[in-house]
Amino acid sequence: MLQPFLRRFRRIFRGGSRMKRILVVDDDAQGLDSTRRILEFAGYEVLTAGDGEEALGQVQIGRAHV
Repeated sequence: MLQPFLRRFRRIFRGGSRMKRILVVDDDAQGLDSTRRILEFAGYEVLTAGDGEEALGQVQIGRAHV
């Protein structure tokens, strides 16, 4: 049931041939993992952070595109 949605998501959101890197921030580990899996399936490289401080660290070193 989820597979058709994920295939459509991948087709719609995959931008260009270069893999985009996305930073996902969530203090809920289960939500963070679910979001990471969906985005990876859609073809993105996913960085994760469990809080704002960790996210800012990722942004400051320039690791995330979005």
